[in-house]
Amino acid sequence: MNLVRVAVVQDNPVVFNRKATLEKVHSLVRQAAGERAKLVVLPEAFVSAYPSGLDFGARMGSRTPEGREDFRRYYESAVDVPVRIVRSSGRLRGMDGFFW
Repeated sequence: MNLVRVAVVQDNPVVFNRKATLEKVHSLVRQAAGERAKLVVLPEAFVSAYPSGLDFGARMGSRTPEGREDFRRYYESAVDVPVRIVRSSGRLRGMDGFFW
């Protein structure tokens, strides 16, 4: 039987900042790889944050300017799958056979 060491990450992204979040992901993945993990599992919607508690200013029949701004920032920090940034991030340089 083949065994695979899996790391489960419980951490927070850098909200509304895709670049900083991906840098954090790479750091967390490298840490897990240093502990011999071959697969790293991140929280749902880690890039660019799960909007728990955010209502984006939406109320029945209206939306606030502040909520529109929050949603714009959330939308702009998200990624479409698959895209180059996700494909290139899913495999780290020099770490063949390792995925997150």
